[in-house]
Amino acid sequence: MVISGLVVVLRGPSPGEANPADSLRTDPRMTLGHAIGANLPLVMETEDARSAQVLVDEVREIPGVLHVDVAFIEIDPDDAASQPGSAFGRRRAGERPASDFPSAATCTFP
Repeated sequence: MVISGLVVVLRGPSPGEANPADSLRTDPRMTLGHAIGANLPLVMETEDARSAQVLVDEVREIPGVLHVDVAFIEIDPDDAASQPGSAFGRRRAGERPASDFPSAATCTFP
């Protein structure tokens, strides 16, 4: 499973154009947050990394969406290792595995 946190930047409403948030709200793979100005946070869940990329591309194509920022991605390591040809789960020489870094649960913020 892949969980992604996105910020979708929306264009102001145009006459006769559907609200892009309505299109996003109807997709069961997505949970929308509260918009702050033109920025709409959302979380999406997909089965694998390829499906996540396809869904992000679909969101980019919705009329009224100006930009999509990917703010967070969590990939189940068991799923990543089982995806042939996936860049997830592979590291370049000298890279540290994600498990070497603290999770958000162990971080303290001032």
